[in-house]
Amino acid sequence: DDETLIRCRLALDLYKTYLNTTWSPNVSPCELVIDGKYQGSYLLAEQIRVTDERVPDGYILSIELEEDEDDDVFRSEITKKIFVCQDPEAGSIGVRLFRSKEVVDDFEKLLFSENISDHKLVLDMIDLNSFADWFILNEIAKNEKGFDDECYLLVTADKKIKMGPIWDLGKYFGNLDNEDVEGWAVMNTPWISRLLNDETFSNLVYQRFQKVYASKESVMKMIDQYADEMKFSLLADEMLHDNLKSSEKHSASVLESYQREIGLLKEWLDARLYWLERSLRP
Repeated sequence: DDETLIRCRLALDLYKTYLNTTWSPNVSPCELVIDGKYQGSYLLAEQIRVTDERVPDGYILSIELEEDEDDDVFRSEITKKIFVCQDPEAGSIGVRLFRSKEVVDDFEKLLFSENISDHKLVLDMIDLNSFADWFILNEIAKNEKGFDDECYLLVTADKKIKMGPIWDLGKYFGNLDNEDVEGWAVMNTPWISRLLNDETFSNLVYQRFQKVYASKESVMKMIDQYADEMKFSLLADEMLHDNLKSSEKHSASVLESYQREIGLLKEWLDARLYWLERSLRP
């Protein structure tokens, strides 16, 4: 669904390079061939799992719109979100479900409490930087499904909630039906909307966003570099999928269409960052 072939890689590397609160999957573009038949251009990514080299401890969860038949899941008491346990090697199913649900429910009770003293306890239950960075990256990409689908988080061994890592954002960054640069994506989701009422958190969000905004020129160069690296992959992939639908199928025409798509991505991202800078400013 991504005619630039780089949006997912861009999201993961933006997170890793400029925010970097938590481990983020290493990725690499690749050509997929099965039984000698070319299948197209893909992005090879590390799985999200608890290991010393990736997520060192705790329980990995994802928030999903619906559960699969074999999923180990629970629904939170207040928001009723579906949480799926993602790491089968993290202990027995019963222990993981019970401990994760207990932490999430305790957090939501404090977060949505009308007692002011409870609000002070909320920030102690979460990794603040990870929540801020998750919010920032999903807003930059304008991922309106950020809190509904493939939303990863970690319940740590010391019972803190840590957001991330991010995952597949190839459908966003102005792609498909998401071309408007203005408007919020995850600002009004249950957890974030409550946290943003706290001045400490809202100021942190703006400060960490500035790390990306101040590096805008480098981000645009990153896009150009990725596009240049993908040229040969693009030509083969286009013969298979005809995503660009260029009028002529010779290489010059395909590359011209591709550069136009890259230009549109950069134009959209520049305008999105500008809108966010004004809108997040305290």
